[in-house]
This record gives sequence, structure tokens and C-alpha cells, in this order.
Amino acid sequence: MYRPSGGFKYPEHILYQDTNYYHYQLRDSFTKLGAYRDSYQYLFYRPFKEPNLSIKPLEKETYRLTYGSARGGDIIISINENCITVKEGDTGSLYDQDIAALSPIERSHFYLLNKRYPIETSGKDSFNKVELDSLTAIYPQLLDVTYYHMLSDKVYVRNKESFNFESTVIPITKEKFNLLVRQINSSGYWDMPFEIKCDETMVDGFGYSLEANKKEKYKIVSASDCPLGKADFPMVCQRIVTIAKMNNKIHLAGKQQIAPLFHSDF
Repeated sequence: MYRPSGGFKYPEHILYQDTNYYHYQLRDSFTKLGAYRDSYQYLFYRPFKEPNLSIKPLEKETYRLTYGSARGGDIIISINENCITVKEGDTGSLYDQDIAALSPIERSHFYLLNKRYPIETSGKDSFNKVELDSLTAIYPQLLDVTYYHMLSDKVYVRNKESFNFESTVIPITKEKFNLLVRQINSSGYWDMPFEIKCDETMVDGFGYSLEANKKEKYKIVSASDCPLGKADFPMVCQRIVTIAKMNNKIHLAGKQQIAPLFHSDF
């Protein structure tokens, strides 16, 4: 049995409010802004009826590829030893901002936090430093992320009664699943960082992540559409796309030819 060297153990005890953190083990490794943004990942996954893979092992070992494009449209591909499940939807218009829900002072704070969170004055020019120091002296709650969450929770509201997405299930044999898992393991996936950094800024591109929910460990690696040469990670993710029959919509490995994983198509 393959025992991954990397990845995260599942928490022994989990509070109900912690189930919102879909990357639970990474909470303390993010920047303050990154942690704030990541705490709202549940708003993306729950409309798709997707479980939180980071807090406990599922009954069956599961891998989940999540893909989102700046042009709209989200795709989630989940694979276990029995089936591949493909979900397609567009969460971009799922939530609206109800600014009227805030008082005038809350509104100004919300705009400020959206622009400057976390509010820090080190490295600021003298004018901005004096202004920000004065504001935080009068309103110390601006330094507390729970206040920012409170404002955000007031503002962001569902604009639809229900969220519709397309779901397709494709059967897979245990033999083919195990072959895919070996490909993932041999790609170096378990020793990769959470985020593959990009040397160049990409505009209007896409992002994707691959999560693993094994009995003993959880893992996630994320990347964008920046060129990664012949790196194994985008290629193994593209193999997942191929067996999920989504090649016409997702292109993670650029123009590289992806060797077939199996001798025959599904």
C-alpha cells in the first residue's frame, strides 16, 4: 500500500463552524487576506452539494479536480473506485452584494476593508499612515477579521432560490482507478506545495486544484494557467479531464500531447 510522505492528517476534533473551512489544515498558513478569502470557499462548494474533503476521510478514497475560468463556468470532477462524477455550473452570478444592508458607517468600513485588508500602516507614506492610524484608533474593530466577516455576511446574499448544475456519472473499474492513482502518486503530487507559483501574471485565465481524500491523509495542490513546461502535475490533471470526457472544455497542459492513460476510451 502506498503511504504518502506529504499531505495532512485529519483533525481529531472538529467544531461545526469549522466545517466551512474546505481547506481546514491550511488555515494558519495563509496570509490574513488569503485566510479571509479561503473561509468563503464553502459558498462555492455547497451549491454543488460537494463535501468538505479536508475534515474527515470519506467511505471511498476520492480525488476531486476543481476547475474555474475567468470567462465563467465551473467544473468539478470527482473520482473514486466506482465512478467519475462531473458537475458543471456557473457560480459567478449566484451571489449579489446587498450594500443597503449596511449602515452608512458600516458601508464605508466595508469599502475600506475590501481595498486595504488587512489594515497595516508599515511601509505606508506619512499621509496614509496618519489617516489609517486615526481610523483604527477610532474604530479598532477594523483590525478584527470577525468584524470584516460580519460585514461580508450581511452583504453577500443568494440571488436565486436554487442553484442548478448539470451532473454526469461515468462508471470506472477499480483497476483503472488504481492505475490513475499510481499516476498521481508518481507525479510527485504528495510532496508539492499547496500553490504552484506563477513567474508571470496571467490575465483572464483559469485556475484549478486537485484534492485527495485518502483514509489516512488529505492533500490539495492548486495551479493557474501559467506555463509549467513539461511538469507532471498539469499532465496528470489533464488525464483526469480526459477520462471524464471533458477535453473539449478543459485544457490544462497547453498544446502538449497527453499520452493515453488507458488502452481504450470510456
